[in-house]
Amino acid sequence: MVARVSPVWSLPAAVVLPLVGIVLALLGLFAISEWSLRQLERNSSRFESAVEVSKLIEQWRAAVLDAESGQLGYLLTRDTAYLQPLTSAAERLPAVMQALQERAQGDAQLSALVADLSVPARLKFDNLAHTLRAMRAGDYERALDLVRSGEGQHSIGEMRRRFARLEAYAAERAELAQAARHQSNMIARIALLLATLVVAGLVFKLLQLFAADAARREQGRLADKLRRDELEREVDARTRELSSLSSHLQSVAESEKSELARELHDQMGGLLTAAKMDLAWLRERPQINDDHEYKQKLVGLGTVLDQAMGVKRRVVESLRPSLLEHFGLSVALQAYFEDECRKAGLECVATLPDELPGLDRSVQLAIFRIAQEALTNIVRHAKARHVELVLEQSDAGYQMVIGDDGAGFDSTRIDAQTAHGLAGMRQRVVSLHGSFTLHRQTPPGHGMRVIVTVPRDVAALE
Repeated sequence: MVARVSPVWSLPAAVVLPLVGIVLALLGLFAISEWSLRQLERNSSRFESAVEVSKLIEQWRAAVLDAESGQLGYLLTRDTAYLQPLTSAAERLPAVMQALQERAQGDAQLSALVADLSVPARLKFDNLAHTLRAMRAGDYERALDLVRSGEGQHSIGEMRRRFARLEAYAAERAELAQAARHQSNMIARIALLLATLVVAGLVFKLLQLFAADAARREQGRLADKLRRDELEREVDARTRELSSLSSHLQSVAESEKSELARELHDQMGGLLTAAKMDLAWLRERPQINDDHEYKQKLVGLGTVLDQAMGVKRRVVESLRPSLLEHFGLSVALQAYFEDECRKAGLECVATLPDELPGLDRSVQLAIFRIAQEALTNIVRHAKARHVELVLEQSDAGYQMVIGDDGAGFDSTRIDAQTAHGLAGMRQRVVSLHGSFTLHRQTPPGHGMRVIVTVPRDVAALE
């Protein structure tokens, strides 16, 4: 059976509200983490951009220094090897300037500083170019005059000042980006801490509610268990009362049967015997023997008296088994089963002990009645051909097994008469503190087995 899960809207408001709060707090945590991540990415990008600007500034400065060093070396030594740094710097500088301009897009102040730096840089490289052309043309005086004119030194000074402003701006941008990153991290941590505290508080509240609900359920379960235990005690007490009453009624019924059998045997037996004696006296009268019609009537009357005596014996035997009373349970069962199976056309196999020492007469009678009822059910309903009776004794007690090869039946689907018969057998076994079992043979349709177990010392259990 699958347990049904109650929908959320069927829960109490005291439970729903903390659940909603937890969901909202978790959504808040997600939103805070997303905001923190985006702020971190943006500030990290700004910081990396500032660092990249600083690197480009260093590359620009290095290019200018390489160019100036190459110019001075070439002027002093006239060695063309010094032209290589100058040429390399002239080639690198446009790429560095382009990269700086791209980095400055979207930042007006940085764009202005880059543009401001490019002016003395172009003047310086123009001066270097003029000087280089004069040297290559052999006009060393002209080249020296260009160097002595101070234009190059002026451009270098301007570039240094503008380098310093640009570096200060880049450092400021890096510091601001770093500070913003730290600030956003701090805000995110505080928000996460607050959200975590809220979730923890809501979870704690929810756990309290669940604990209170569990305590209420446990109290209800204990109360239900107490009620069930009380009902079970009442049912057990009523069952014991009914069982005791049923046992008493069975005992009374057996006593009344025994008394009735005794009266039938004594009173009716005496009357029938007297009638037989009178009939015998009449048969000896000469006037009766001479009349054929009277003689026939007397013969018919004798037959009726014999039948009446046979009926009396059967009734008395049914009410009080004389073999059981005089010869014991084994002989009574053997004779009863053989007689009934012969009448019903059944093959009977009985395995019985020769003696059953110490078995009380009332217990013998109860076992005999159980076997009697079981055989009656077999004859009436089982459509069997073979019946088996086994009675065994051990140190623990006695076990009787009655089986057949008939159609069998479902113990949960039987008619009222059969149910009453089984209930009577079961009640007799209960009164003996024994066990009663119905076992259906396998495969279906191969008969039933009635198994009765009775403890040896029944009196000690009562």
